[in-house]
Amino acid sequence: MGGPSTWSTDPDTNQSVDPDAAFPEGQAPPTLNNGIRGLMAGSKKYALDQACAGTALKGGSNAYTLSTNQGLTAAAVNTPHAVSFFTDAVNTGPATLSIDGRTARSLRGQGNRQLGGGELLPGILYRAVYTPTLGVYTLTVEGVRPRFEAHKNGVDQAISPGSPAKITFPTELTDLGGWYDPPTSSLKPTVACCMMIGACIHQSAGSEDNGLIELSLYKSGVLTKRVSQPGSAAIFMSAQIEALIEFNGTTDYLEVYATSYGTTQKTIDGSPARTCFYGYMI
Repeated sequence: MGGPSTWSTDPDTNQSVDPDAAFPEGQAPPTLNNGIRGLMAGSKKYALDQACAGTALKGGSNAYTLSTNQGLTAAAVNTPHAVSFFTDAVNTGPATLSIDGRTARSLRGQGNRQLGGGELLPGILYRAVYTPTLGVYTLTVEGVRPRFEAHKNGVDQAISPGSPAKITFPTELTDLGGWYDPPTSSLKPTVACCMMIGACIHQSAGSEDNGLIELSLYKSGVLTKRVSQPGSAAIFMSAQIEALIEFNGTTDYLEVYATSYGTTQKTIDGSPARTCFYGYMI
């Protein structure tokens, strides 16, 4: 097996390291011609692998396998190399990549970040570089990162004054990564990450009692962020919150709560244009 993956940075070593492109001293003219042809073929294989080696096939536990045009040797896969590829199926969490049947290594984002579900999508060309000091493949162009948006689908929600009420968002607009759970209206990332999270609500009915309204983010049942909308004589009030939230990827989850401090029951508007819960990984 020859090709660029067998070539060395030491010129003398390259005399015979590649059987398809051998250039020993004093070689016969016919073998020189064959060596040049082999060199051309090897260069073409390398170029193809840089453009697109093919499709990485997903196996169990998000283990992807890829066959290259060069056919990387056992020694070559332990040295720096790069390859471009498509995938045949979306990942659901951290992924690995095995090239030409060699040892599977973690496939990661920039900053040695574990991939989240939904980042490797069919139809998108990815490029990965192996770095021996890290022992992982790193995507030079980030995959599609998890994101979600959910709303109330036109269903109003009544909240009583004085205590936090969990706001429900039972309808998904998008959920790339599968981290949002509509039945519980909670977000639970499956990998450690930081996300920009936002929510907005609109109070559409209730007494004009000058009651304050608060919008809060609770992580794993504990208040994390809160904003307050001062009360007024108007029934209609809106509140919006945005915050960077760190998740541990195992037990952390996030929910939205609202508190009304008036004297009467209030109604949270169910319109998707006015009340929603959203976020994306950064």
